[in-house]
Amino acid sequence: MADFNVKTLEADLDFEHLPYWDVVIVGAGPAGLAAGLTTAHRALTTLIIEAKDSPGGQPHFLYADKRIVDIPGFPDGITGEELSERTYRQAVNALVQFRFNEELQSIEDTDELHDNDPLKRVEIHVLGQTSVLGEQPEFASSDKMRRLLTLTESNEHLTEILRRRHVSPGVSITIGNEHGDPRFENFTIVTSEYRAGSLAGVIGVIGPTRMPYEKVIAVVTHASRLVSDLLD
Repeated sequence: MADFNVKTLEADLDFEHLPYWDVVIVGAGPAGLAAGLTTAHRALTTLIIEAKDSPGGQPHFLYADKRIVDIPGFPDGITGEELSERTYRQAVNALVQFRFNEELQSIEDTDELHDNDPLKRVEIHVLGQTSVLGEQPEFASSDKMRRLLTLTESNEHLTEILRRRHVSPGVSITIGNEHGDPRFENFTIVTSEYRAGSLAGVIGVIGPTRMPYEKVIAVVTHASRLVSDLLD
C-alpha cells in the first residue's frame, strides 16, 4: 500500500556535495514546482532545473498581473505572479533545490547502483557564458569583468561598433586596439554581413582575444548565410 505520509528532509543536508539526487525535475513552472513539493515531502532530495532566471512558468510570465480564477482554493482569483511566489516559497521551505539559468543537455545511463536501482547521469548547460569568460586571463580582474557586463548589456555600445561593419562585406575580424574603441580593447569581434535585396546587416560574435577563431568564423559565416536565405 502506498505511503502518503509527509516525510521531511533533514535540514542540515549538504546539498552542494550530495553523491546523487533522488529526483531531478526539468522546469520550475506550476507542474514542476508541484512535483518537487510532492517528492520533497517524501524525503527525496529534489533538484529543479530552470532555463529562465526565476520560477513560475507561463502563469508568471504570461499572466503576472492578470487574476486567474480557475485555480482551486482561490475563489476570488490569484495573479500569476502571486501564485508563482507562493508555490516557490512553499517548495523552498520543503528544501527543494533550484538551479536557474541552466538547461538539460542529456540523460545518460551509468553502471552505478543505489539500492539496486541504476543511477542516471544528468548533463546540464549553464545559460550565459559569463562564468566561462571569467576563467579567461583577459577577464581575471573584477574591473574587466564589470566592463564586459556593461558592454554586453548596452545596446548603444554594441550598435555603434557594429554599424561601422556595414561597409565590410564578408567576414570581418578585429582584435583589441583594432576596434578603435578602448572599451573593446580586451575583446575580439568576428562578424559577417547578411544581405537580402536592399536589406543588409551584420551578425557576429564578441569574445576573448584567445577565442577558437576557425570555429567562430565558420559559425558566423554559416549563420549569416542562413539569415540571408531566410530573408531572401
